[in-house]
Amino acid sequence: PVSLGTVQRALADLAQRGLIIRGRRTGTFIADRGHRATETHVYRFHDLVTGELLLPFTRVLRVVSDTTTGPWSDVFRSKRLVRIDRLVWVEQEPPAYSSVFVSYGHGKPLLKRPLEELHGSSWHRILVERFHLPTLRMDHKFSCRELDADACAALLVGKGTLGVVWDIKDLSFDDQPILFQRYQLPPNHRPIEMLEQRT
Repeated sequence: PVSLGTVQRALADLAQRGLIIRGRRTGTFIADRGHRATETHVYRFHDLVTGELLLPFTRVLRVVSDTTTGPWSDVFRSKRLVRIDRLVWVEQEPPAYSSVFVSYGHGKPLLKRPLEELHGSSWHRILVERFHLPTLRMDHKFSCRELDADACAALLVGKGTLGVVWDIKDLSFDDQPILFQRYQLPPNHRPIEMLEQRT
């Protein structure tokens, strides 16, 4: 029995204190810090005021054995991979749709795990800790084109929506491919800034 404005102010206050997560397209839910990534290698954004690194939240939608063809199958030269589809977002911002492809041997154990255990996971960390395969180099490719049907459905945008498709190939020792990631960013997503570091 309170006004809509009071409810909205209360929710905004709870979000400001980090007790709930609010996002267009993702909804409002209690903040589970376990869904927040503890580190980030690719989807990196900084607070425009403080400069602080914003760690993204991830929600795994599905983990499947994948036999589709695309740049991922070319990278691994394999007809069977494991694909992890998820939503990735920074607090109170629209999400991106992410598909992570790993070799079947590396990804097979994930097929049997409950999705709730995978929210917030870092695939880079899993590959280092379980298989001693650090990412030593990444190749990035950007294009502007229609988002695929699964991405449009998960992002709640119309079929055929144009967005940014961001492909990342992760390489380890001897340029061995260990991950292929595809991010699909809707039109209202925050701008991406790429910084190159040379050592």
